[in-house]
Amino acid sequence: MAKARDLYTGIMDAGNLIEAAYRAARGKYARENVVAWMRDLADNLSLIRTRLEDQTWRPSAYKQFLIRSPKQRVISAAPFADRVVHHAVCQIILPILEKSLVPQTCANRIVYGTHHAVDLCQRYLRRFAWYLKCDIKQFFPSIDHAILKALIRKRIACRDTLALIDSLIDSGGGMDDVTGRRVGLPLGNLTSQHFANLFLSPLDHFVIQRLHARGYVRYVDDFVIFGNSPAHLAEMRDKVQAYLETLNLSIHTTRALPRPEKDGITFLGYRVFRDYRRVTRDNVIRARRRIRLRYRQYHDGLIDARQLKSSLFAWVGHARQADAWPIIRRLLAGKMHTKSHCRV
Repeated sequence: MAKARDLYTGIMDAGNLIEAAYRAARGKYARENVVAWMRDLADNLSLIRTRLEDQTWRPSAYKQFLIRSPKQRVISAAPFADRVVHHAVCQIILPILEKSLVPQTCANRIVYGTHHAVDLCQRYLRRFAWYLKCDIKQFFPSIDHAILKALIRKRIACRDTLALIDSLIDSGGGMDDVTGRRVGLPLGNLTSQHFANLFLSPLDHFVIQRLHARGYVRYVDDFVIFGNSPAHLAEMRDKVQAYLETLNLSIHTTRALPRPEKDGITFLGYRVFRDYRRVTRDNVIRARRRIRLRYRQYHDGLIDARQLKSSLFAWVGHARQADAWPIIRRLLAGKMHTKSHCRV
């Protein structure tokens, strides 16, 4: 397998950096720091390019904050200038790393995404009588740096690019108390999302090629295997767990139980059945709270009509993939304060 070389010039190319800046700023023009940075775009990009050329660019400190919905997680936010570099790197290396991924890996990929993953899930529910849903314990904090770097080096041989990638990987995480190895990617980095996809690519190939699973879909660290025998799925689960140990990972085995397709499956904010989908109750509750807040901000003059509509239609895009039109109609009418009686 040929490895990609001479990538670094492309990363620091002026056109690549300009495109990276606009991609990093997309949807963030309401933030004063982004507006100020983009106002001096030429000077700021020139500084980044100089530091990349002389190889003195290093990731800056992250700003960390806690979110509690849908579950408690620590998000590490990089400064905007660093995000520009993240985009510049991804624009060059992702077409190369994508070659390692199977079509059943759906997160953070063009023409894939959440809705494609749910479509696949429903398609498999119509074909198979049972499914096994698994998720990995503390996935992002457990990603082993040495294993990740080795996977990247299977595809990339450009020394300067690898040094830059290594600096991004090493900018987050800490030492594992048991193994003494450096682990963890900062949740919030664009690069972390794509590195996480690559890190589990060997698992995808193992499940499809070694276990011969005929139905499989993965979204980040959530994956589902489909089959017609609960005993066979349980055997697959044990083999998956054994394989994940080679990546220093493990699944929540108590939750990974074979279930019949008639029960439906909760996946990516939906309850998915053979012939219909529902938006999960938790998802509706979070949306109701978020939309109430946006209406208050709009009436108080904190956001404009465009920002309000953007927030509303973002959730509509999610809900319209399910049988949720009663909820959507109330949302568009500004009546999400009423208790939902839709099928959730």
